[in-house]
Amino acid sequence: MFEWAKSFADNFFANSADAIHKLVKLKAAIWLGRILSAVGLGFAAQHFIYNPLIEYAQNAWSSIPASIANWVHAFGIDSAVSIILSAYGIRGAERIFIQRRNQSQ
Repeated sequence: MFEWAKSFADNFFANSADAIHKLVKLKAAIWLGRILSAVGLGFAAQHFIYNPLIEYAQNAWSSIPASIANWVHAFGIDSAVSIILSAYGIRGAERIFIQRRNQSQ
C-alpha cells in the first residue's frame, strides 16, 4: 500500500547522500587548491623576491661607513625601515591572496 512512499524515501536519501558526497569532494578540492597555491606562491616569493632583496640590502648596508651605520642603528632607523618593508611585503602578499580568492569564487 505504501510502496510509492518507500521508493520515494529510498531514492530521496540515496540522491541526497550522493549530492552531499559530491559537494564535500568539490569543497575539499577547492581547499586543497588554495593551500597548494598559497604554498607555491610563498616558496616562489621567497626564492625570487625576498632572498634577492635581502641580499641587496645586506650588500648596501655593508658598504655604509661604520660611523654612519652606528648612528643609524642607535636611532633605530634600521629597525623602522625593516618593519615598514615587512609591512609592505605582507600587504602585497595579502593583495595577491585576496585577488586569487575573489577570482576562484
